[in-house]
Amino acid sequence: PLKILKVYKHNNWEDYNLLPALKKFGEVIEYPMQDINPYSLWWQIFEKRKFNKKFTEDVKKLFIDGKINLIFTLASGLWFTWNTFKEISRLKMPVVNFSFDDHIKFVGYLTPTGWSGNRDICKYITLTTVSYRGSCERYLYEGGRPLYVPEAGNSNVHKPLNIKKDIDVCFVGRNYGRRRSVVKFLKNNDINVQVYGIDWPNGPVSVEKMVELYSRSKIVLGINDS
Repeated sequence: PLKILKVYKHNNWEDYNLLPALKKFGEVIEYPMQDINPYSLWWQIFEKRKFNKKFTEDVKKLFIDGKINLIFTLASGLWFTWNTFKEISRLKMPVVNFSFDDHIKFVGYLTPTGWSGNRDICKYITLTTVSYRGSCERYLYEGGRPLYVPEAGNSNVHKPLNIKKDIDVCFVGRNYGRRRSVVKFLKNNDINVQVYGIDWPNGPVSVEKMVELYSRSKIVLGINDS
């Protein structure tokens, strides 16, 4: 059985969908990521290099002690420096990186330690799954190994409930991009839309609550700016 080191931060959907699948393949060990805020300029300047150094040392020890034989991560240059995965690649241990929105974030933006996207780290990662087929050429050009995997969901969690549909229109997701203007347009045209998520007045909801809201709604909006 695999001994998997799980390296990602659970924000809202990750563990509900990824962790049950990983556990089917073997034992899963979690690397502590919850207290990290990579969007903080302070962390990028003063903490990122220290985190990467410790992460590399911890991975080497876990591997030598026989506690892990695969890394599963949602990595990018925002979290990791390229030399971190270069060092880890010398262990000859597979690293699988799940990546999303590569058609807009493959290179990313410049941080104090490099670019925030996956371009600079992909060549040192065994396999990168991408959700946009067109991104595969970019990975191949940079020496990476892409696998096109369309996004999906855990059908044990995301399934219809047999309850009354008492909500006309619903949207669950963070308030950014054109989402505010879409919601405002609907409300100005007398559409009864209920909105939940970070930076909305109703605030975020749990995955269980989201599933319930979707089943209660006659129409569920998908406003995907990515």
